[in-house]
Amino acid sequence: LTGDYVEILVHSAPVTRLRITSDDAFLFSVSEDSTVFIFDVRDKEGRGAKRDKEMVNFAEEILVTKSDLEEKTQSMAELKQKVEEL
Repeated sequence: LTGDYVEILVHSAPVTRLRITSDDAFLFSVSEDSTVFIFDVRDKEGRGAKRDKEMVNFAEEILVTKSDLEEKTQSMAELKQKVEEL
């Protein structure tokens, strides 16, 4: 590599994907350890990418494991059954 860079250790397993947003504002790093890190990209002076603040919209959804989703779905079904019995 040429130029200045900073090495940051965040994952406990090999990185499987790196993606940068279209406005060069954020870098997403995904690893075999099932973690996702989001980095705010800055230059040497600490300035971020020139971006419209309204353009950055984050989803309200979160990622969950399939087993967690199945567990919650089962709990909801059981609660619905109990309500119907009342």
